[in-house]
Amino acid sequence: MLRRLATVFYALVARLFYPRCAWLVEWNPLAIRGYVLFQRILNINGARSVPWPVHFTSRVTGRVVAGRMSSPGFMPGGYFNGANGIEVGDDVWIGPGVTVISANHDRSDMTRHVIAPPVRIGDRVWIGANAVILPGVRIGEAAVVGAGAVVTKDVPAGAVVGGNPARMLRQQEEAHGA
Repeated sequence: MLRRLATVFYALVARLFYPRCAWLVEWNPLAIRGYVLFQRILNINGARSVPWPVHFTSRVTGRVVAGRMSSPGFMPGGYFNGANGIEVGDDVWIGPGVTVISANHDRSDMTRHVIAPPVRIGDRVWIGANAVILPGVRIGEAAVVGAGAVVTKDVPAGAVVGGNPARMLRQQEEAHGA
């Protein structure tokens, strides 16, 4: 009975604080318990204006757009620098400690960023813990980025990459859900 009441309460809270994330209510409304206070009320992570839940230890800055069932910064320790833009597709799963950087500093003036294409992450991508994705990279749909990988170049659809710098480990036979 108490769990049912908590579920109903957090479903209402999710609709109130994350109206553009209806998938949260469908998926697991209890998942936002630790997000509302730190993100929406106290603004600990500076992500009050981000329309999806961001963990209090994660940072999401600049132009970051996320698709359905995608929530950059939901896991602890993430850093998403959208100075040149980050576009995240639908159903993207991002592990803890992931860093996505869309802009490097200008070496002649460290207070400025170098203009670069946005980072684009396709649908149904899985990014493992502590992976780093650098400016201008495109990750194709249904790709897997291994834990700790440093992605410096584009990743084709369905590829599994890992290492530093990331290299192709294998190509998936068929992308699930494609």
